[in-house]
Amino acid sequence: MKLNSPLQVYKYLPQINCAECGEATCMAFASHLIDRSKKLEDCPPILKEEYKKKYMELLTLLAPEI
Repeated sequence: MKLNSPLQVYKYLPQINCAECGEATCMAFASHLIDRSKKLEDCPPILKEEYKKKYMELLTLLAPEI
């Protein structure tokens, strides 16, 4: 399954709207992940241990098609 809408990506993000990624909301960040203008690593909270499973899933789901 590939994620192709910001809402699908948002469900995997921390959803805390901390703006550490440079965006005002996690939904805005999700939009940038879809268009590849930002990387998942631009979200510091998702790199924390508590979000590790969602991080790994998102890496796979956002990987470019081969």
